[in-house]
Amino acid sequence: MNKALSELKIKAKRLLKMIKAGDEHANQRVKKTNPNLSKDTTEIKLNHCQHTIARELGFPDWYSLQSLLTGRSDKVGYGSLFYTRNQTASLNKWFTNYDEAKEFLDSNQLLYPYKNQFVVVEKSTFESVLGLPKGLISKVEGNLVASYPSKEWDEIAYFCVFGHFPI
Repeated sequence: MNKALSELKIKAKRLLKMIKAGDEHANQRVKKTNPNLSKDTTEIKLNHCQHTIARELGFPDWYSLQSLLTGRSDKVGYGSLFYTRNQTASLNKWFTNYDEAKEFLDSNQLLYPYKNQFVVVEKSTFESVLGLPKGLISKVEGNLVASYPSKEWDEIAYFCVFGHFPI
């Protein structure tokens, strides 16, 4: 259940390498999410880059993201892991209470988390907007929250973060 996390670690290492190579955009990304850093780029460490990656995915910090992706989280906050900018048109019903969202859910729909809320959408819309292969959502029986942590949940999380499946 660590495919997405492994890739995010690599992404954080690449971000650090970009900063060390003088990439100003990468430097600004890290400074934006770590405001206490000085202007000296030699002060930027891997943990700052990991924090940036986590914040960009809607998590308060790397530990929260890591806890979710490894299945160790008791009190799960999902960040914006399953949300892409293309999905705005597909958003249907929003709930602050999981049980209410679950009660609303029917067999053609998918319940997925957004930060500390829950969204119910048409399965086909979710699959098409994200470009997920048909049938992957049915493996989680239309409920990404209830399927956490599972192999299928991990595959969908990886795809949502990277736009493809692991090689």
